[in-house]
Amino acid sequence: MEPHPDVSRLYGCCGLAGTDGRLNLVCAGCGNELATLQADCYTQNQVTLDFVRTIRSYCREPD
Repeated sequence: MEPHPDVSRLYGCCGLAGTDGRLNLVCAGCGNELATLQADCYTQNQVTLDFVRTIRSYCREPD
């Protein structure tokens, strides 16, 4: 994932606040909105995935 291209979603003083509920992380491959990162000095550090836009899959590590 990477930061959203819309800079209005990337506010915060020490990191991304993510407190307005808007997605601020996108897929680095296709650009789809995926998650909200909260990592500012006044928030908990967490990533909240949008369950409608993400798919859970498991990749086996090479032996």
